[in-house]
Formats: sequence, structure tokens, C-alpha cells
Amino acid sequence: MAPIILGVAAISFALTVDLWLLTALPFIALGSVRSAPNFNLEDAFPVVLSVIIGLTIAAWAFMPVGIAIFTGSAAGWICGSIEKTVRVKIYTYKDRKEDDQWGIGN
Repeated sequence: MAPIILGVAAISFALTVDLWLLTALPFIALGSVRSAPNFNLEDAFPVVLSVIIGLTIAAWAFMPVGIAIFTGSAAGWICGSIEKTVRVKIYTYKDRKEDDQWGIGN
């Protein structure tokens, strides 16, 4: 749900502000796919790399594209992680005993 909302927001900003902001769409998808409920940086290495690249592009090359890459990656990762944290199923020892249909668990 988070990437859809962020995608709609990016499209609306692109239509009202600048069409270069559409470059945020693939980075929103990247951030939401690579997010984890515990904000694990190992899983999010491509997102962190794209944030650094976005800041570099914004500083030395072309500001609108760099800002779109930075905000798309960061927002996709943060919102995707928050969404996955809300949706995560807590797995307890009792659930493990109930799921052990073959009787070979600990």
C-alpha cells in the first residue's frame, strides 16, 4: 500500500511541479521492495547506495533528478518498513508447536 500512495504522490507532484520528478517512481519501488520491518541496513544496501547517488547528482549535476532519486529511495524504504512493521505476524513458541504437524520440532 505504501508504494502505491507514494507513487500517486510522486505523479501528482510531477504533474504540478516538474516532470523530472517522475524519476522517483522506480526508486520508490526499490525502496519498498528492499525494506524490512527492523530497518535492516544489510537488506537496504541498494537503497542507501541510491540515496548517496541521488545526493551526489543533486549536488553536482542536476538538482530535480537528484532530489527525486533521494526522496523516492528514502521515502520508499521508510514507508515500506513502517508498513511491514505494522503487518508483521509475531511468531511465538506456541505457534511453532501448533505448526509442527509432523512432530519433529523441538
